[in-house]
Amino acid sequence: MELTIRRALATDALFLTSISFGAKRYWNYPEEYFEVWHDELTITEDYIEQNIVYVAQKKDTIIGYFSIVEVNQEHWNGEVFISRGYWLDHIYIRPAYIRSGIGTELMEYAQEYCRENGIEKLYIFSDPFANGFYEKLGATYIKESPSSIENRTVSLYEYRIPEKSKEQIEEEELLQKIQEEAERLRQEAEEAEEAERLRQEAEEAERLRQEAEEAERLRQEAEEA
Repeated sequence: MELTIRRALATDALFLTSISFGAKRYWNYPEEYFEVWHDELTITEDYIEQNIVYVAQKKDTIIGYFSIVEVNQEHWNGEVFISRGYWLDHIYIRPAYIRSGIGTELMEYAQEYCRENGIEKLYIFSDPFANGFYEKLGATYIKESPSSIENRTVSLYEYRIPEKSKEQIEEEELLQKIQEEAERLRQEAEEAEEAERLRQEAEEAERLRQEAEEAERLRQEAEEA
């Protein structure tokens, strides 16, 4: 699937809001939850213009997005403590494309953005259904934190941005394998060369032995004669 990832436009706001609600409903949360989440899941033009928002697009259709928000001052939001730093605020995929690798591609793009812009780590509030996704990426579980839904928690993760991209790691691993194979072939060539030298020395020793035996035979014949 040909995928384009680009910076979100203010005019994408309605599409991103639709994706937010659709992705949440995919997990069959009670409808009353969405009344609490309404503002959180609604993406406005101002939100897009004031934060780091990128969309995944297939042809002309937006199928997912992520957003990163910078928090300049730690604070309490009700019962929830928000640390100073960068937060992965949203990452949502259209339900039809969930589990198709789009989330991973978006996260790889987010990693590259962070590397290029000196962002060393992201904080993440994760729903239970997403914990495995973040843990697979290498995020570190910190603790449970109160949710905006009463008597419910979400998991707080810290995700340190890898110093190298997946492509760089794969290239280095491939180069390492090539170097190891070249070294193996070099050693084999040296061993083959050594084996050939030993074979030639053995042949020369056998020739000298045969010549010595022939000389001894001729000497004995001469004495008898």
